[in-house]
Amino acid sequence: THFNGLESIGGGLTYNKTVLEVFNVSVGGFYDHASTDYYSLNHYSVSAMASTNLLIFTPYVGAGYDWGDFSTRCFAQNRSTNDGAARYTLGVNVQWMPFVYLFGAYTHTQNNGSFNGGVGFSF
Repeated sequence: THFNGLESIGGGLTYNKTVLEVFNVSVGGFYDHASTDYYSLNHYSVSAMASTNLLIFTPYVGAGYDWGDFSTRCFAQNRSTNDGAARYTLGVNVQWMPFVYLFGAYTHTQNNGSFNGGVGFSF
């Protein structure tokens, strides 16, 4: 995309497989890039997830690694940095209606943890 000086692009690939007719396993890799007149950012991510369906519940667990690099422009001194961290997730989807599901998860990365949740739609 290109909007008001911001340029961004990204994409990824995911491979899904059912194991032992019970577990759904997926692995993926992703890349994102954003830049303006003032900075440039690259983000890379690899992850693996496993889940199983139990009636209306789908518990899942995942692990991944994210890393990126960031550099500034147009300042008296250009600066750059890069960093990476492992990520672990534990959550559950609840499909209580056709096409609608609720989700909740806990994600831990380095010394930080976060809860997230929401409503999703699937077609």
